[in-house]
Amino acid sequence: MIFFDLDDTLYDQMSPFRQAFEEVFYEEKFQTIDLIELFEHRQGFSIEAYSMFTRGEITKLEMFSYRLCRSFEAMGIEITEKQALDFQEAYQGFQETIELDEEMVKVLDECVMNQLPIGILSNGEDLHQWKKIKHLNLEKWFKKEHIFVSGAIGYDKPDRRIFDYVEKQIGLPASELCLVGDNFENDVMGASGAGWKTVFLNKYRLDTSKLRQANYEITSSSELKQLIEHL
Repeated sequence: MIFFDLDDTLYDQMSPFRQAFEEVFYEEKFQTIDLIELFEHRQGFSIEAYSMFTRGEITKLEMFSYRLCRSFEAMGIEITEKQALDFQEAYQGFQETIELDEEMVKVLDECVMNQLPIGILSNGEDLHQWKKIKHLNLEKWFKKEHIFVSGAIGYDKPDRRIFDYVEKQIGLPASELCLVGDNFENDVMGASGAGWKTVFLNKYRLDTSKLRQANYEITSSSELKQLIEHL
């Protein structure tokens, strides 16, 4: 059975990120920023901030502010809390426009046509992630009972317990499960540590030569379509 991560795997998370950045950080001093580097920093700090939030150490607004302010700090730039929250508001607005790319639609159609069981395993707040799932009409391909969101489970990837939970719920051993995801730590290391097969969707061509290797590494959804028959 093949599980897919949601954010930046089933849809392009960079698109609303770029749109929000352009709306909020329009001043000249921000124009030379490497957006991919900023995005990657935010991905890392999002994990840290979300863990702090789930432990009750910070509020949701503080989580939004923390992850973006720290991301800019990592690049030697300071922003205000207001700018961080303005960005979050714009980002959430642009998330209303997210859509599956044509290649990912082909991948999901291929899975359904060949009766390959598929599911979703996503980190995040339950209601927030389900809002995106509904917007993307993902229940067209995924059965509701095969969609798992960490916020409803109590554990986040890469915690081994979330993978054990999914195995128990669907009644399949780790050896028969595979996770496709874009986050090396959460998806590849988390799933492989639980005994699952892994496919690393390395969109931004990160250097993974010194890291534990995924079973498969691809850089686009079109490559995933070609790989599906081997999973």
